[in-house]
Amino acid sequence: MASNGEKVKVFTFSISPFVNRVLIALEEMGVPYDSQEVDMNNKSPEFLEANPVYKKVPAIVHNGKPLSESLVILEYIHDTWSSSPSAGTTLMPKDPYDKAIARFWADFVDKKFWAAGWRTAMTEGESQEEAKMEFVDSFLLLEEALRKTSGGKPFFGGDTFGYLDIVLAPYISLWPAVEILGDFKIPFDRCPHLSAWAQLVSQRQSVKKILPTPETALELIAGRRKQALSTSN
Repeated sequence: MASNGEKVKVFTFSISPFVNRVLIALEEMGVPYDSQEVDMNNKSPEFLEANPVYKKVPAIVHNGKPLSESLVILEYIHDTWSSSPSAGTTLMPKDPYDKAIARFWADFVDKKFWAAGWRTAMTEGESQEEAKMEFVDSFLLLEEALRKTSGGKPFFGGDTFGYLDIVLAPYISLWPAVEILGDFKIPFDRCPHLSAWAQLVSQRQSVKKILPTPETALELIAGRRKQALSTSN
């Protein structure tokens, strides 16, 4: 149960990987929540009160207290509900070094890996080619990170589906759109560990429940690409 019996309220946007990692974490921890889709062109006062600084999703409200930024929220979920009987897992590694490494790679996923993936989907010409190269390089680095941190087990944390898995999982449904809009193929043949990880994670109940279909993701990202290119030109 959520602390003090109050559900968490999550402000969402359907294809946002930052939102969806929060929802997956809540599902995994067995935390009840209500979600409210945000109209990004007409943000409600309630949403802006929950995230007055960045004005971006996700934002949550728990026991009347707002919190934003997905990685911050994940740690809050871990700290608040890991000891709950309803928790199906524990998100963060227990070992301080392992926890620091997980935070490092989570930062990499957002600032390097997906930044390159998004630029691949949003640009064309030389800028897109540079973004594709960076995206592929990031994939190869994540492949090596998974090989090292998993210890030969299925997940980044070993046997347990946890923090770094949840950080990366929402991007699985977005990869096909990046391939199509970037007119290239992700080199999964060079990433056997990451490929096996993605197949396993895709079948997880929390992930299947939360992630949009690749078709939905493609439609929305293609729309954003059209807007981005029309603005840049």
